[in-house]
Amino acid sequence: MINLHRALNNDRLLRALTGLNRKAFDEYQMTMRMTARSLIAPV
Repeated sequence: MINLHRALNNDRLLRALTGLNRKAFDEYQMTMRMTARSLIAPV
């Protein structure tokens, strides 16, 4: 059985679980970071 906490903290495991290649995964992470910053930053 997979340890989800470990997978969420490990890029290689998370990429393997999602099926994304490295470039797609990196783009996804960048999008998520920008979204998180826009939610935190005052408008």
